[in-house]
Amino acid sequence: LDKESYRLRVTGLVGRPIELTWDDLQSMPRTKFDMTHHCVEGWTYSDNFTGVLLSDVLARAGGVRPDARMVIFKAPETSTNPATFGEQYTTNFPYTDKAVQDALVAFDVNGKDLPAQHGFPVRLMTPRKWGYKACKWLVEIELSADPNYHGYWEENGYHNVGDYPGPIFA
Repeated sequence: LDKESYRLRVTGLVGRPIELTWDDLQSMPRTKFDMTHHCVEGWTYSDNFTGVLLSDVLARAGGVRPDARMVIFKAPETSTNPATFGEQYTTNFPYTDKAVQDALVAFDVNGKDLPAQHGFPVRLMTPRKWGYKACKWLVEIELSADPNYHGYWEENGYHNVGDYPGPIFA
């Protein structure tokens, strides 16, 4: 992924599906957060992230329809694990105003572009969720009516809600 060809699609149960370029995201109101990322492997780190509030991205897509129950985040990456080979990495959490309140579509950490290993050019960051909910290389946000949708990690035993400091496994 690169800045010139990057596209973030917002699809599903929104007022109107949209596609945002890197420049579109850069032109939106920016928010900076000092966030702590809590990995299920037991480590944490804190950094200063800059990006666009998820709620602002959803508002730009005409808002969320009342029948939306799940917000799904998609990466272009697929699994190389032999048991799940080829499955697309996605994650999700139930859609509520509170759940998206502090979620950030991040493109900057400590004043610099995200490093590739941390999701360049764009990733999701949320202080209210475990790290597996922070989708790297974010290319699509889909709003779904399916309250039982499970993404890659959730299909493989992780909790579908993922609230920090709540349970890690289902």
